[in-house]
Amino acid sequence: MARASSLVVGVGNADRGDDGVGLEVVRALRPRLDREVRLHESRGDLTELLDVWDGAGLTLVIDAVVTGARAGTVLRQEIGPSDPPPTIAAASTHAFSLAEAIGLAQVLDRRPERWVLYGIEAVDVAIGHAMSLEVAAAVPLVATRALVDLEEARRGAPADA
Repeated sequence: MARASSLVVGVGNADRGDDGVGLEVVRALRPRLDREVRLHESRGDLTELLDVWDGAGLTLVIDAVVTGARAGTVLRQEIGPSDPPPTIAAASTHAFSLAEAIGLAQVLDRRPERWVLYGIEAVDVAIGHAMSLEVAAAVPLVATRALVDLEEARRGAPADA
């Protein structure tokens, strides 16, 4: 049986400052990945992700979070088949949170083989604001970590956190 393709999903709204960071990571990865890895930009309708990630292999999801950590802090959480929805996405800026989308996917059995979530601590998600320097600095770091996760998945071994 062929291995399901990997997927990278950036979640965010580029018009809301730091909330666009997930989109920026996907855009940074685009020229560095081959066609075996699918890329998707989600602008906040997280219920669409049920179709996007259903049956995918390793699925990386990158989103801005607000947890009270220092701006630009990168949090990584892996979600297994029987794990509860993520804790790092609990403070999402979207109406339907990433944690709720993952929980719904688990209940409906419309999930990828494996999720790895990257939350990047946001400081300013106001409409019309530019991305903060601290959050922008996390983009290449998360892109590099994502490449490691994807390479490990291609080889068939999970990456270290």
